[in-house]
Amino acid sequence: GIAGGTVGGSTGGYVAPLQNALLAIKSPTSRRTTVFSRAMLIGGLSASAGALLNNLEDYRLLFMLGLFITLVSALLFIMVRDEQQRKGREEGVKSQGNKVILKFGVTGALNGVSQGLVTPFFTVLFSSIFRVSNGLIGDVMGLGTLLSSITVLLTPALTKRLGFVNLIGVTRIVSASLFIVFPLAPTFMVAGLVYIVGSVLRMVSLPAQQSLMATLSSARSESTTFAVNQTARTLPSSFATYFSGFSIEYVSIEIP
Repeated sequence: GIAGGTVGGSTGGYVAPLQNALLAIKSPTSRRTTVFSRAMLIGGLSASAGALLNNLEDYRLLFMLGLFITLVSALLFIMVRDEQQRKGREEGVKSQGNKVILKFGVTGALNGVSQGLVTPFFTVLFSSIFRVSNGLIGDVMGLGTLLSSITVLLTPALTKRLGFVNLIGVTRIVSASLFIVFPLAPTFMVAGLVYIVGSVLRMVSLPAQQSLMATLSSARSESTTFAVNQTARTLPSSFATYFSGFSIEYVSIEIP
């Protein structure tokens, strides 16, 4: 829909910061991680269903279905009302203003570069290296998104056990390490498994990160914090993707 999905490592649409801010506004601090997890579950299940539709050979039908579903999601989003009074809402940790926005902007930029180097090319790599069909690639990506969506239901419990920072740090380090293994994968099955495990680890900490961003921001700066993080992630990601495309074409496919 208009807030984006997770298939292929998508970082979400440009409406995503507004949606995340609304979710934060309408949920108490103690339940934010759970709310973000459930929202990601619904989005992930939908994205998985969309990926499985790649088995259809009629591309016109796929694009028409995509257009129709996007219009429906836009109409549903219009029905959301932001009438809740912010004064009575829990503020959590006292806002640190621009420092919080800057920190999440920097982490978003680093995350965007790493994702931009690799994630847009998974479909290309699966197709060019292992010569598998688009339908099979869609099945693998759909399975990765499905498992990622189910796993995020564990995020609230993992956050309580490990804490926000430890959960985000551990899962991102292991996920990034798998990128080293991917170009060395001897078969499509191994490469697909690496992709699926990496997707699960990358997504499981995202609800915790979103909850932490909302908690450290004041009610007035939530949208700004989410927007800065999103923009800082997407812009460097675009430049990194250009570099990867050039490298794959003219230098070496392993470099990105």
